[in-house]
Amino acid sequence: MKNRYLKKIFLFLFFIFTSFAFATEISFTPNFGFSLYSVHNYEQRNIDSSDYIQLSNNKGDFLFPTPTLGLDISFTHENSGFTFMLNNSFSFPTKLYVVKGFGNRKENYSGITWDGQMIFGYTYGVRQKMQFTGGAGFGFACNALNLREDGGNNAPPYYNLGLALNVGYKYYFTDKVGIGVNIYDLIGFSAVFIDRGTPSLSGDPNKTRLDGMLGLGNLFTLKIGVAFRL
Repeated sequence: MKNRYLKKIFLFLFFIFTSFAFATEISFTPNFGFSLYSVHNYEQRNIDSSDYIQLSNNKGDFLFPTPTLGLDISFTHENSGFTFMLNNSFSFPTKLYVVKGFGNRKENYSGITWDGQMIFGYTYGVRQKMQFTGGAGFGFACNALNLREDGGNNAPPYYNLGLALNVGYKYYFTDKVGIGVNIYDLIGFSAVFIDRGTPSLSGDPNKTRLDGMLGLGNLFTLKIGVAFRL
């Protein structure tokens, strides 16, 4: 069983390596932009205690709008146009907006979020001044934020694992330097857990009250930056 998994990992790494080795165009795009992290479902209270879980009457949304800094790397084959992309972003959310659920409200946070996508796609315009790229793949996002309103150190992590879609545009002013615009959307299962720092209703002294939401997650990002082509 172990050898079978090792073979799969080896084949995957070999595929990635060959993509790199035969890529005739490699580009790096440091960029900045805007991201919106969201989760949609019924809001829950007392998740830590199964006997006391409360569900909101209406479905709601947890929304984290945030500025974003990133680095996108692409490897493109000259003849086929096949493109392999690695997109990375670091975001800095400061507020959580809750829509519906147990009521509209805003909570203040500080922290950092990372999300990354591994995209397989096609590029039109290899080695040209103008390029369009589209693709799909897998993505993951996670963070750990600190609640600031009560001065505590409560951490409501955000997770999103799912399908990533990507559309990109580049225009090169010279053979090596240009501008790049990247839009991607990550759709999948997502969760937010908020540790309120108060005693759990379960009676367990080692637990604290945990609220949050588990459901359909979405991460939309728009970034623009300087593209460097090798």
